[in-house]
Amino acid sequence: MAAIDRSLSLLDAYDLSRKKVETLANGAQAAMTNLANHIETLQSAVAGVLPGSDTQAVSAASATARQGFRAFVATLNTQVAGESLFSGTRTTGPAVRPAEDILADVVATLGGITTADGVEAAVDAYFAPGGAFDVNDYLGSNLSRDDIQVGQSETVSFQQKADDRRLRDGLAVLAKLAVLDMGVLSGEPGQRVRVASAAAVGTLKASDGIVAMAAEIGAGQERIERVGVRISAERDSLAQMKLDLLGADPYRTATRLQQTEAQIETLYTLTARLSRLSLTAYL
Repeated sequence: MAAIDRSLSLLDAYDLSRKKVETLANGAQAAMTNLANHIETLQSAVAGVLPGSDTQAVSAASATARQGFRAFVATLNTQVAGESLFSGTRTTGPAVRPAEDILADVVATLGGITTADGVEAAVDAYFAPGGAFDVNDYLGSNLSRDDIQVGQSETVSFQQKADDRRLRDGLAVLAKLAVLDMGVLSGEPGQRVRVASAAAVGTLKASDGIVAMAAEIGAGQERIERVGVRISAERDSLAQMKLDLLGADPYRTATRLQQTEAQIETLYTLTARLSRLSLTAYL
């Protein structure tokens, strides 16, 4: 009994850990869906921007990109159960700085640039590993979360962080267009169109990266679910063992109950007969 109770307590602890990482994974998967939607919205916005497009079309696409950048950053700062999802082991604060602060710094690095190629190169450098994004904007830890033990020899990991290169690609493609809404290349309508046209290609790469991350999280969710099924089966098995040790056999119990009832009825009969054994009754 002591061994069974100890095993049940251990299973409860493992299941609690499993539920925690399941909550994180579910939150991360929902975040990936949101990020993909932001990129898809940008794809739709730049689809109509072709060589020779008017400035209004580019302005509309850049405004959409700026809104998308804000939403993208807000999603990266998602918290679940009081913990930041994408900041590694530093779970008590946001993963990245506010979107407008980041964009302001990006615009500052573009001073004097008058070509689409120059804007693209500068923004790519800003979000590249070791660039300004790492130094100023990413607020999380460089360390990923530790693996969470969900069994005696089984662990589940959740290691996605906001500084992942695939997420940087999403930030970069949104920023390239968003800075146009902030006055970059304002006197170069042709170059602005080129930036928008290049962004259409960049969104494909960003979308592929987010889909790949979502697939990784999905694989982890599947593993977490299998662990949950196994824990449930082990718990049921141990509970049955405990019942077998402590529980009464229904057939034997019913038989003994019938025997007891028969004995009580016999006692009642004898008591009734004995109560009539008096001289008056005999006479």
